[in-house]
Amino acid sequence: MKKIYIYMFETSPIFEIVIASYILNTKFEICVLSDNIKINSSEGICINSNKLINNLIDDDFLGLIVCGGEIDKIRDKDKILSLIKEVNDKNKFVGAICSGREIVNEALNSSFKIQEKIHFVKENILFSSANNYIKFGIEIGKYFNIYEDERDYLETINFFENKEDYESK
Repeated sequence: MKKIYIYMFETSPIFEIVIASYILNTKFEICVLSDNIKINSSEGICINSNKLINNLIDDDFLGLIVCGGEIDKIRDKDKILSLIKEVNDKNKFVGAICSGREIVNEALNSSFKIQEKIHFVKENILFSSANNYIKFGIEIGKYFNIYEDERDYLETINFFENKEDYESK
């Protein structure tokens, strides 16, 4: 089964990636990647990572999602910066939410605009503010063709955003 990695570090909020994880888990294996076996989220919940960042990740993955959190809590920043660059160089998906956007910008030596919304800054790179975590998860699902059709996509929006009538853009 193809994998999608979620990079979390000490203080990464779970809420930022819970919708994306839930949606992606329907078709892919979700692996938490970190610089530590145990991660204490900003919500005070302890998470065990599936894989340490110092271990090589296989080529059987489709993308990487970079969570936010207090960037100064990253133990080995050079490794995540190198990994993000490698993932982007292979033109694989890179999603970044909240301060994860700053990490991606640093890794790619870029200045993609950080806005209070969700938007693709490049065809394979999606940025989101923390308060748009629901749309972030739904858009990642759309990028990976999770939804069976437009109806399935709209039902997902309705379910997570509790909208009665949602029309496609």
